[in-house]
Amino acid sequence: MPASWKMAFIEAFERFPNYHFIWRYVGIDLQDKLPTNVHIFKWLPQSDLLQNPKTKAFISHGGYNSLQEAISAGVPLITIPLFGDQPRNARLAERHHFAIRIHKNEVSVDTVADAISRVLTDESYSKNIKRLSRMVRKKPVSVSHLLVSWANFVAEFKALDNLVPAGNKLNFIQYYSLDVIAFLSIVAALILLITYAISKIAMMKTASSDGVCEPKDLIACQLFSFFSRFQVTSVFGTILYMPYIT
Repeated sequence: MPASWKMAFIEAFERFPNYHFIWRYVGIDLQDKLPTNVHIFKWLPQSDLLQNPKTKAFISHGGYNSLQEAISAGVPLITIPLFGDQPRNARLAERHHFAIRIHKNEVSVDTVADAISRVLTDESYSKNIKRLSRMVRKKPVSVSHLLVSWANFVAEFKALDNLVPAGNKLNFIQYYSLDVIAFLSIVAALILLITYAISKIAMMKTASSDGVCEPKDLIACQLFSFFSRFQVTSVFGTILYMPYIT
């Protein structure tokens, strides 16, 4: 954890003297810098702490397990996602308005303190996550009932060929659409090649007023001469050469 983050958390926590902050931290470099309302431990029973009714908020990186435990306990979050699934989890929690997301590049005393203040004063965060917690606990079909139902279903019908995805029968090339990717790559390469050839013709400068090409422009001249045999391309070729007609 960057030193700037540590000081940002400490100074932000100090702004809320009526609340105690329990911090899981392995290092020993903060012992002399902690305010009286901040307590650090090398290990914490996270789930038990979240289930405590006195817990008002949870500052986390937004990992899957932490998110599930917070939802189960009905505790609103302040997330600071770092990598992996954390950014997505943090966005989902923020969208459903039971968490406040702080971007890792915006961590400061003010942003942390503001997030804590909003979670503590705005009851909508707590109401939303408690509602979600009740929904999780009172799901229509219990896990045990669902397991027994599917076990009976499989025992009765044995093989379930009609439920096998058609994708299982595709070969490696078809499954990963390599043929489609190859075709699109060839088309893209041809477009780039044609664009380059046309640009080369358009940007070619005649070596002299009588139209004699220099050796370095010989290929472009030959292409122009070939396209000029056709009526449509002749007009196109003339348009390309208009900047050089005096």
